[in-house]
Amino acid sequence: MQQLVALINSGHTPAIPAEGAGSAGEIIPLAHAMAPLVGEGQLLTSGLEVVDAAGVLPPFELGVKEGIALLAGIPGATGRAALQVARVRTLADRLTAVAAAGIAVIGANRDPYHPLAGRADDLLTAELTRIRELAGPEDNPASLQAPVSFRVAGHVIAHERRATQHLDEAVQRAFDGVTDSPAYLNGEFVGTAGFHGLDLTAHCDQLTAALAHAAEVSAARLHRLLDPSVTGLTAQLARDPGPQAGLVAVHKRAVASTHQLRRLTLPTAINTVETSNGQEDVQTFSWEAVGNLAEAIRLTRETTACELLAVRQAFALSPRHLPPGLQGLMDEVDAVVPPINADRPFGLDLTNLLSEVL
Repeated sequence: MQQLVALINSGHTPAIPAEGAGSAGEIIPLAHAMAPLVGEGQLLTSGLEVVDAAGVLPPFELGVKEGIALLAGIPGATGRAALQVARVRTLADRLTAVAAAGIAVIGANRDPYHPLAGRADDLLTAELTRIRELAGPEDNPASLQAPVSFRVAGHVIAHERRATQHLDEAVQRAFDGVTDSPAYLNGEFVGTAGFHGLDLTAHCDQLTAALAHAAEVSAARLHRLLDPSVTGLTAQLARDPGPQAGLVAVHKRAVASTHQLRRLTLPTAINTVETSNGQEDVQTFSWEAVGNLAEAIRLTRETTACELLAVRQAFALSPRHLPPGLQGLMDEVDAVVPPINADRPFGLDLTNLLSEVL
């Protein structure tokens, strides 16, 4: 532990290849990350200069099981997954607020969000209640039924929250369970299969798929927000439709993000790859699964930022009042995004939303 602290305090960073991890996805990056502890490998200076690790840290010799512990993949995947759980829970709250804002600005019928519709599912009931409270009442809905992407918001986000909860439970099992081999159990070393990591991998995959669906539904709502037949507002939410393109480019950005996201939903562990002369004949690719999840969170945030920008513009053009529960969110948007009165590149606006609001 003291040697790890010394590495952190040295101002240097282990030089780890960005690509080429191979089937044992954690061993190569971990070997590059941990080799400097014993004076091997290379480091990056604060100026990104590559230097040899020899002599940077005090001399150190690994003790019993420390070498395998530093290369074990599941503990690292567990820590990475725990960080993603925290990120996606914050994202879920924003997904709820943005969906509720869209529901409010189009004057959607509130019936699909009645808490009693969540019967036998406490998590769904809680999500429907949140949406209904944020969107506020609607005594004169614009239509009997809003487009499906608005009606299913509660179910979609509740499923994402459930998948997050399942991954969190898998993370806790990994923190408390046997994830190394050999493991020191009841006074003796025992060879185990704790390195397999299927529990973490499968639940990362499940959450990635849930986020992909949530992002697709968000992009669909965004497209409906640009449609005058749904909102009663100008086409593409332009101040001067025709001469101005409005937010059509923002929708295209969301479409690109969801298209990329779909390719992450292939199950990670469905692959049999033999290595080590057949000794290692199956893999779960847990590090890849966690990496895919991190990318899915990034892309879902992008899509949500696009929808949020459209919702804010819709409220700016709409005679509908902003519900009190959404005032704080819209104030955050207004603090970083100037009013949209004419066409302009929206990349900076979306970047500001991602860094300051979402």
